[in-house]
Amino acid sequence: MTKKKKADNAYVKETKDALKNVTITETVATNELKELHKRDKAAKETERNTIKDNQRVNVTETVETNELKALNARDKAEKETARETKAQLKDVNITESVEGQVRKEQNKMEKDWKEAGRQQKADNTNFDMARALFN
Repeated sequence: MTKKKKADNAYVKETKDALKNVTITETVATNELKELHKRDKAAKETERNTIKDNQRVNVTETVETNELKALNARDKAEKETARETKAQLKDVNITESVEGQVRKEQNKMEKDWKEAGRQQKADNTNFDMARALFN
């Protein structure tokens, strides 16, 4: 070995021997991690406290609840009006009208027309073409 190499090895050995008794207690990274942990812990504590505080809040009236109450009241009023109207219309008697008579006449004419068509078919089945040609 050369003198330089021996000197380097001796220096390394002295440094290692000196550092054997050293314990690392703090580093920049550990300090940073501790600070992050403290911030996270504080944020979680704040969140828990906020949730607890919000549980004690008693909401009595809001704009939305008032609006929903008004809508519900209107719906109930409309339904009640519809029920009353149905109840009143149960007593109404429907008598014959001009439209009813016209419909009856049209229906009778349609039935007569269909019956005439059926009768014509029946008459055509009895028709003899041979006799019709010589008469």
